[in-house]
Amino acid sequence: MNKINNSWIIGFIVTFLIGSIINGTAKAAEKTNIEKEKVDAKRLIGTVCTKCHNINRIVFSPDRDVRDWIRIIAFANR
Repeated sequence: MNKINNSWIIGFIVTFLIGSIINGTAKAAEKTNIEKEKVDAKRLIGTVCTKCHNINRIVFSPDRDVRDWIRIIAFANR
């Protein structure tokens, strides 16, 4: 009786794993709308590049004081 129960449990686990693999493959094969979407480069550069630039200004400027750093961070988060 114990072997039968173990067989059922193993069968359910294998079925679950195979179902997960098939479902994951189906999701990965779906088409996306990336080709249709346009990237707003000006907005991307204005937000991401400005923040990194301001962080670099803080890190590589040891002569600045706390007030300058707060002003730079406040400007980056606008």
